[in-house]
Amino acid sequence: MRTPTFLILLAGCARRDIPAPEIDPIERFRIQIQADFTTSGQEDLPESLSEEALALLEPVGFDLDVVVSRQPSQIFRDGSLGHYVRFETAEGTLRRDGVASEVPITLAGRTVEVRTFTDGELLDVTLMEHIAGVGRYGDVFDLIFPVLTPTPPDLSGRQVIPRAMHWPVRLSETEQLLNTLWAQWSMRESTPSEWHLEYAGKWSIRGAQEAGGQKVPAGGSGKGSGEVWLRRSDSRLERHTFQWQRELTLIYAPRPDDVLRIKQQQVFTGQLERL
Repeated sequence: MRTPTFLILLAGCARRDIPAPEIDPIERFRIQIQADFTTSGQEDLPESLSEEALALLEPVGFDLDVVVSRQPSQIFRDGSLGHYVRFETAEGTLRRDGVASEVPITLAGRTVEVRTFTDGELLDVTLMEHIAGVGRYGDVFDLIFPVLTPTPPDLSGRQVIPRAMHWPVRLSETEQLLNTLWAQWSMRESTPSEWHLEYAGKWSIRGAQEAGGQKVPAGGSGKGSGEVWLRRSDSRLERHTFQWQRELTLIYAPRPDDVLRIKQQQVFTGQLERL
């Protein structure tokens, strides 16, 4: 069984008369995320539980700083758009017991493909296995994709409008999660050059993982909020600040006699800026 990376880490705008975003050949963004993980296991831990598994229950923080580029890849038959998202640079910092240390990250140079509607709504993420696992952690920081494509609804004045953000995390046929943020969007004070919007809502995660050679349910819930700034001239994303958190239920089974069902609280705070 592949050990879940979650655990390894611990050892559109205002109105329809606003034009849809034009597609740049290449767009570049810097995304900085501060994450904190707290894990709890079952009350009666197996006597055979390894030191590695016990270490997973310790609280830890991890900071990720990446620069990504986005460029068109293809137009699908239904009119949806494909884009390559390439990780140009990546730096990681582990925080444990008040001590911060740099952690090697091998995300730089890796690419995934995202599929969106023409208004930017996220449909799919493929090649996710290229950025998942030890030393990459793309499956832990999967919220990078809705952060990069927040896709606010059409807003008029200060009314509140709901819109869901969906994104899948598929690592294999037996390991996949579907994330949805059921957000309520509203307009904030804007400037002559930028639209300023905010959102908040519930975060649901459902899916399955492989444990002990079997497919078992996995998932969780949480909440997310943030603020988004779009250029008035073309509706392109300029900045995005966010605070998201979720609790996941996962199975850790390095050996048949060393099985732990755990809950992990993950808190993410960060920002995106166009370069």
